[in-house]
Amino acid sequence: MHRIYLVGFMGAGKSTVGRELSLILHRPLMDLDAEIEKAEGITVREIFARFGEPRFRQIEREHLKRISEASPAIVALGGGAWRVLVATRLRERRATLADKGAGARARAHRRTCKNALPRR
Repeated sequence: MHRIYLVGFMGAGKSTVGRELSLILHRPLMDLDAEIEKAEGITVREIFARFGEPRFRQIEREHLKRISEASPAIVALGGGAWRVLVATRLRERRATLADKGAGARARAHRRTCKNALPRR
């Protein structure tokens, strides 16, 4: 298995579970939102505010494509990435994430997710 993709709502614990899996399986953790923020030089929230969701999803697809071609890793996807990518089926490659690795869904109670998010 090349990659493990973690999906779930914001604050469900994808990054937390990813860090633990990374230690157990001796694989690097790649957090998609963190990778985007590092490459773009601004936060995901700022990308949404300045450029809108369609542009963010385009950036997200580009980074996910790069990550999916990288070495074996644990990949924590952003809250909306799974929905968008399943809908588009990674058009360029006509493949789903399942073709490139295993997936795991992080589930958490709404209150848990809300408490994990930064206060506005």
